[in-house]
Amino acid sequence: MGYTHYWKKIEELDQDKWNDFTKDVESLLKDSTTIQLEDDVPKPPKITKDYIRFNGKGEKGHETFIFDRKQAIHSWTKVEDTDGMYFNFCKTAYKPYDLYVVAVLALASLHFGDDILLSSDGSKHDLRTGHELAYGVYKGV
Repeated sequence: MGYTHYWKKIEELDQDKWNDFTKDVESLLKDSTTIQLEDDVPKPPKITKDYIRFNGKGEKGHETFIFDRKQAIHSWTKVEDTDGMYFNFCKTAYKPYDLYVVAVLALASLHFGDDILLSSDGSKHDLRTGHELAYGVYKGV
């Protein structure tokens, strides 16, 4: 399948927690020179009251990372029967923007606790720098 990060989350994340989360994400992404809205769209990443969206620049991008507060329902969306959470993923192919995908997911875990579950094709070593970035901007709750 390729180098991918996975997350399961509840259908709708708490708005107040989301507001705190997006402040940390803004701090995290503000100085990045490796990400933009889409690999072929040189606009800043989108951080809104409902979603976060970004990719790497040009050939350094792969799949667009989209993290929704309210789960978007698509033809491929599925609910895990075992826990009622929605399954999501982003294949980064270990390209440079992967660092920010990992960091945003780590921040989500810090802010939303048991409402999100993370897994990855990456090892602890692969994920370490992204987690360190997340902890560096995490304001706590």
